[in-house]
Amino acid sequence: MRPNFGKLEDGVLLKEQILDETSTIIARELSASVAAKEILNDALAGKSVLLVDSVLGKFDEFAQNAIDRLNEQGWEELTRLIIQKAFGRQFPRHEEMFRRFLGQELKVIDVRKKKQNINISDREIGMMMLSGSPANVTDALTDPHKKVLGEEFSHGYVYNKTVELYRAADELNIPIIGICYGHQVLSAQRGSEIYKLPSRFGGRVAVETTNTSHRLVAGVLGAEWPLSGEVPVSHGDAVKYNPRQSALFLTTSGEDPAVTHGLIHIPDKPGFPKLSGDDIDADAQTVHGLLVDGLGVALSVQGHPEMEQGRLLEFAINRDVRVFKDTEPRQLGVDYLMMMAKFVQKYGSVKN
Repeated sequence: MRPNFGKLEDGVLLKEQILDETSTIIARELSASVAAKEILNDALAGKSVLLVDSVLGKFDEFAQNAIDRLNEQGWEELTRLIIQKAFGRQFPRHEEMFRRFLGQELKVIDVRKKKQNINISDREIGMMMLSGSPANVTDALTDPHKKVLGEEFSHGYVYNKTVELYRAADELNIPIIGICYGHQVLSAQRGSEIYKLPSRFGGRVAVETTNTSHRLVAGVLGAEWPLSGEVPVSHGDAVKYNPRQSALFLTTSGEDPAVTHGLIHIPDKPGFPKLSGDDIDADAQTVHGLLVDGLGVALSVQGHPEMEQGRLLEFAINRDVRVFKDTEPRQLGVDYLMMMAKFVQKYGSVKN
């Protein structure tokens, strides 16, 4: 059945508005990402990004289903626009999406492959990134043999494999960044509690820095950084962070208020300082000192900034094509990338 491109309430044709605004968003985000990618590239100084891919192939299938459904509804022009302008003529696989987001070549460890030659060396790896996953940390900790839905792998297997790789990089003080599932795994390893949400949450969510967390980021990364906008999400677990080990920098009003969207973590090891949890300036100074010394500070976010077209994820969830219509509020993927680039740039900077 072909779509009915009727008039919206404001008299603007839905089809024309969606195509125009999607084109504008893609052009703006691609242009804005250039500076962040250059900073990250310089900070890595010829080293590679190691992606721990725990997604189990689900993202490729999920996104392709969204593309197919749009085509079935008569939106071929929209899918051609997204694929050609945002993704370089073909829809990327999961690891390719990270490569495009970071602007870097990747070394990839796929947790589905039980036998791999894995050599994590701080001479070759400049950053580890822990990806999202359909697996749940809560199930791994309470029912480790339970299978991930539609997979041969258990929640416990995915978690233990990810933790093994995380610890190998952590021992070498390689900077680590976690996204979604990676955020939860990293937080659990740094002393936070992971809990199951009443139901899985997906789509786009509003996130922001508060007055205090804005000061924290400025103190740690040395830059003013007020953030307010939206990021794609899809998760069934959330983090209740330990304020002695982790400092909050991103929160949300669009989900359960307890959901934590961005954390900076210090090492949970003997001999290392603890955070106060209430003195923002003192905690920023503590984190900054460990960061520039390259001593195990980590960064994690709940959302998916790597999804260049987050509206595609939201459409796959709620099937409403009007998600492509709005250019506002601001999408924060590029802002997340700049924060990650500045984090890696600062990491161990006193040694360089």
